[in-house]
Amino acid sequence: AIHPDKVKAMFRAELGSAPGLEGHYTEFEPPVAGARYAHGADWAQARDFTDICSLRYDVNPWRLVAYERLHRRPWGEMLGRLDTRIRRYGGPACHDATAMGGSLVSEGLKEPADPVVMVGRVRRELFSEYVRGVEAGHVAAPLVQSMAREHKCSTDDLYGSGHAPDSVVAMAMAYRAALHGLEFDPRLDLQTFDGTD
Repeated sequence: AIHPDKVKAMFRAELGSAPGLEGHYTEFEPPVAGARYAHGADWAQARDFTDICSLRYDVNPWRLVAYERLHRRPWGEMLGRLDTRIRRYGGPACHDATAMGGSLVSEGLKEPADPVVMVGRVRRELFSEYVRGVEAGHVAAPLVQSMAREHKCSTDDLYGSGHAPDSVVAMAMAYRAALHGLEFDPRLDLQTFDGTD
């Protein structure tokens, strides 16, 4: 679904590295005053993982600054992890409200986060805009091994009957939240930002 060379270029060991194991929160960069951040979450079902990703989007390329993967935790604990992340970094957030408890999840969050129901055109647009961003070099991440593996997904995984990998969903959600953040901050522009911190 994503050009393999672009996936390889996205994950950069010089930005840091981590295995991306369940139950581990990895913070690659602490919050910086005046920086802009966006967050995305994909919630676990019976066999999946909850992934929470945070992007800094006032730099070029946008960078993954924090990542967490959880499995088989109480809903309140998982929702609290996204709330904590939003409070720590600030900024907009999107989360997957497609499957079980979508509305319940939205009501359970204490911090604002836009629910995204990944069906039909919304699903296609969510993944298309993220894939375009990765292939254009607009997204960089430390070498998180589980994420790098999952980003080698198939077209069927994203647009067909396959299963979209959890970290890809979470990153696509964070990417969408960042795009929405740009709409409200005219100083930032995806095409022309000079990339200085």
